[in-house]
Amino acid sequence: MLCDAYYEGFQYQENLLSLYFSRKEHTVVILAGSFKNIFEYMNNIHVPIKQPIEIFADGARIIKLPLQYNRFGKIRKFKGVYSLLKQLKPDLIYLHQILPDLSEAVRFKKNNPQCRIVIDFHSDYSNSARSKLSLLVLHKIFRAKIYKRASNYIDKIYSVTPSSATFIQEVYGISQNKTKLLSLGVDLKMCKEVKENHAGEEIRRQLNIPSEARVIFNGGKLTRLKKSKILVEAVNFLQDPNVHLLLVGQFTKDDPYEEEVRIAAKGNPNIHFIGWVNSTEVYNYMGASDIAVFPASQTVLWQQSLGMGLPLILGEAYINEAGNEFCHDVDYLNIDDNIRIIRKGQMTIESLAEKIHKLLYDPNLTLIKHRAYQVAEKMLDYDKIVDEILNKSI
Repeated sequence: MLCDAYYEGFQYQENLLSLYFSRKEHTVVILAGSFKNIFEYMNNIHVPIKQPIEIFADGARIIKLPLQYNRFGKIRKFKGVYSLLKQLKPDLIYLHQILPDLSEAVRFKKNNPQCRIVIDFHSDYSNSARSKLSLLVLHKIFRAKIYKRASNYIDKIYSVTPSSATFIQEVYGISQNKTKLLSLGVDLKMCKEVKENHAGEEIRRQLNIPSEARVIFNGGKLTRLKKSKILVEAVNFLQDPNVHLLLVGQFTKDDPYEEEVRIAAKGNPNIHFIGWVNSTEVYNYMGASDIAVFPASQTVLWQQSLGMGLPLILGEAYINEAGNEFCHDVDYLNIDDNIRIIRKGQMTIESLAEKIHKLLYDPNLTLIKHRAYQVAEKMLDYDKIVDEILNKSI
């Protein structure tokens, strides 16, 4: 697998693919950049290395490589990829996004035609091409040129959401019949372990939350774009002592938004600021919850929540860092009425509070939870996702 960055021990797509490939007795090697964490990557804080760094995690050998170049903090090419491919002799090269090192994968495949090249695509209009310059130069010229040179050697392109499928068709001109939706998944084995160990009950005891209370989960990187403040305000608007909110995640450092959210909480003891926890502990907090609410911004926590049997309340509208508003295609995960969607222009404190109250006190909440888990079983199980990727006939 080739990717810009890899953070060992997390629950990101790269980690879980590595883990599940290895569980199926495949030898997995990751070639990646040397970013230490997601915050370094997002802010392009890169400490150069001169020699590769090798570690073993998530069932894989991970080789973090020096950079050959880093253009605009967006286009990175690594040193030594082709020589490593010659040593490793892979049957499958899986790239996360259209990377400059796709050319090295193609070079290897020309000499080893039995090797398959698969790409997954995460970009859409909400998280990429935030300016006309980015759209034209970064995507329509630079990345599109990389793709066109390699297109005859690529076996499959996966989009992780319908929105990314639209983006790749409109921006790169890649026809719909060349792409296939492959949603980000969830570690269902982890979900089952958390439930069997009653980890959620222990979290409730630690936080003094009664067993009969109704608990809301929200988490991740708590940036202003995630709109955690309106969720806090909605919970306070309910004035329901039986409702608790778990905010599990980290606010951006030196950003006044954290203080704004805490002020909005008004010292409500039922609003719990948990802070950052590791990627396995987050499942425990989901296990303590009844529903998950994400007012804005796409996150893999959607899939993880479904895997833990949590119905979702999602806001489809999203305003990115450039101030442009988009709508996420949320409906593709709502295959069994397990998601309540607040449409563009309808997100208010009152409307969110109403959705939360109706779902928390729905007499069929137990059935809705079961449906949420069934969605995860049908389309988010990494066992099935890995089988799809490995199936040469698809």
